[in-house]
Amino acid sequence: MTDSGYVGTDYALEREIEAEVIEQSVLAWEHMLSAPQLGGSAGREILAKRPLFRGARMKDDLKTYARTLVEAGLVLGVCEYGYCVYRREYSACRGNAAGPNPVYRGPTTCVRCLNFAVSAQHRPYWMGQLQRCETLLNEPALPAQTLKIVRERLEQARSMLRSIESSEKDDAHARQVAR
Repeated sequence: MTDSGYVGTDYALEREIEAEVIEQSVLAWEHMLSAPQLGGSAGREILAKRPLFRGARMKDDLKTYARTLVEAGLVLGVCEYGYCVYRREYSACRGNAAGPNPVYRGPTTCVRCLNFAVSAQHRPYWMGQLQRCETLLNEPALPAQTLKIVRERLEQARSMLRSIESSEKDDAHARQVAR
């Protein structure tokens, strides 16, 4: 109370932060709506349901549609390992009406969440995770519990990489059939 009395509330800063979050969400939606491949549960759903954007106005139409999704109140979590197309009823992180729960949100939780989408731009994260886990498995003195965790995370990384690769193959097959 005292701090806010001395400092006050910076409404301009809050508006700037909110505008930046909205712009980041629009850019992420644009990426997901135009990406040739998406993995994860939400990624497969987006690929199946997204409208097709074609023609000279494609970029403008895509941006308009992405902005519409954000303005409709769809909460989108963006991180280095994927996207959270947040829907509370499917939330593995036990989020609330405001969005994902930052305490429980993380790669291990998100991988098993129905809200999770991953694209080729996240491949470096999952490749790094795969390499770190493989390196750890070569350590001779790992405790059994640590070994179990490393194996689980290794399988998660492999699963995400397969998910990205299978959607790439599906997309290549669809392009070939369309010819």
